[in-house]
Amino acid sequence: MTRRAKRRLIIVAILVTAPFAADYGFWLGYRMVKGEPATRNLVFYQERSANEMIDLYAPNDHTVYTFNPDLPYVGDSGFIEPIPTAPKKPGVLRIVAVGTSETAGQFAWPSHLHDMLSEAGIENEVWNLAVPGYTSMEGIKALRYKGYPFQPDFVLAGFGASELRAGIFPNLKDDYSHFRREWSLRPG
Repeated sequence: MTRRAKRRLIIVAILVTAPFAADYGFWLGYRMVKGEPATRNLVFYQERSANEMIDLYAPNDHTVYTFNPDLPYVGDSGFIEPIPTAPKKPGVLRIVAVGTSETAGQFAWPSHLHDMLSEAGIENEVWNLAVPGYTSMEGIKALRYKGYPFQPDFVLAGFGASELRAGIFPNLKDDYSHFRREWSLRPG
């Protein structure tokens, strides 16, 4: 293997592992600062059958699916509440988080980020547009149709394993249509 090929392999390895390192770095940092473990997204997965898991999600015209709006902590948009107010208030830091299961959930890192910024005296709104199984394609669509109209100051993304799975799925297509299926074709 040439020196140039080795460098490229190292760069690819760094790019692949960086999202995971950032995610787990946040959790470790949270534990060190707060002295307690950060709550993960177990609320979605504890003691649920396959049919109950399907009930967690609802079809969506733009992103294929979102969370079921009938869940108590999910807004009509299909995303985790609270939803930022419109228009944006002056002086308020607004962050939109997109991603997959590492980012999704009522008690995931975007919620902890909001709390930490508030404790530091920074008025902020953090809106979580992440849903388990999303790839960057769904994230881009969620931002386009839901996130950008709320004028975020920052967009934080964490796609991790779902992005990797889509990339190695057979018959790769640029828009990931090889990986996603229409809601009507899903079991149940």
